[in-house]
Amino acid sequence: LPFEEVEIPIEVGPAPCWVVPAEGGPTPEGERPRVLPGPWAIMVHGRGANRMETVRAVPVARELGLTSLLISYRNDREAPPTHDNRYGLGFTEWKDVQTAISYAKSRGATQIVLFGWSMGGAISLQTADLSFYRDDIAALVLTGPVVDWFELIAHHSRTRRVPSGIGRLATNLISHRAGRMLTGLAAPVDLKALDWLSRSDHLRAPTLILHSVDDEFVPAESSRLLAEQNRLVEFVPFARARHTKEWNVDPRRWEDAVRRWLPARLAEHARTSAPAQA
Repeated sequence: LPFEEVEIPIEVGPAPCWVVPAEGGPTPEGERPRVLPGPWAIMVHGRGANRMETVRAVPVARELGLTSLLISYRNDREAPPTHDNRYGLGFTEWKDVQTAISYAKSRGATQIVLFGWSMGGAISLQTADLSFYRDDIAALVLTGPVVDWFELIAHHSRTRRVPSGIGRLATNLISHRAGRMLTGLAAPVDLKALDWLSRSDHLRAPTLILHSVDDEFVPAESSRLLAEQNRLVEFVPFARARHTKEWNVDPRRWEDAVRRWLPARLAEHARTSAPAQA
């Protein structure tokens, strides 16, 4: 795939990214980055991963006419760290995606599709909720996303046979300022704001969730419930795939689901967001 190496100026410094044009080659070296009009896909990797995780989605995005921006974000070991060097579980990283949207718009993006994996799904959901560019977001495509950190922490407590009270203590420590000395977080993380099962009516962007029922790390049940609660969410189950490996196990099913679902959402967004004619 043709690509460009770029940097975007997030709050903590320059974050390296890749741009894959929807068509044609990259901007020749030494020239001003060329305008790439049309829809852009912003690819948001998960916790403990990097932008390489998102490469598998680029061919189908390019086939559908989207320029792809594969980002890094604070504390992912590619972008600069914050002074506490801790993930914010989506509560802070969404600001870096907002900066990525700003960059995409500066190069001609007319619509934005957020692709997110695992914690990248949580980050994408926060971006769609909080960003001042939320009206530019046509759709979300999420693979194995975290939609409820409370349930995820409870799940890991159960599978590791940790008493439920310890799991609740962990969520309290993360969520309250008093827990900073143990968690190392510079500020508490509002897990309630990241709980999309209790906030399902706040999700206003059409969302495709691709999630394996055999995901051992982020159970698919929360994704299924979110689709039941919000008519804008479509849930496509996979089997046999471990966490975020839906494409790896069945790339044709993953890509066909995106091909089938995304073009209509882009067309609807373009229709409803077009300025009124005089």
